[in-house]
Amino acid sequence: MKQRVIYILGLIFIILNSCNKDKVPEQTICSSEDVVSYSEDIEPLIQQQCLGCHDLGGGSGGYVFNGHDNVSSNASDMLDAMNANGLQLMPQNGPLNDSLINLFELWICQGKLNN
Repeated sequence: MKQRVIYILGLIFIILNSCNKDKVPEQTICSSEDVVSYSEDIEPLIQQQCLGCHDLGGGSGGYVFNGHDNVSSNASDMLDAMNANGLQLMPQNGPLNDSLINLFELWICQGKLNN
């Protein structure tokens, strides 16, 4: 009986320890060597996906995304909206593909350069 209890406790210990996932450090998106260009990469994305609602004439939700300064100062909120992190998913016509979201995130990580 005593051996059976020890066996069961040992088995439970093994099962519980095997359920722990090894945490693999996430590779940060900022580690890319490619420099994102605001004028060639980000500005066209904003023009195509955001300015229909968030331009100087409308500023839907209080956000205006004309020019680097406006985009840069709202970049964190924009990224949250692209990922629906506590904000309404944007753009309204459907989510951006992951490569565009990653490009925008990389631009933020690189310091939101005006290049």
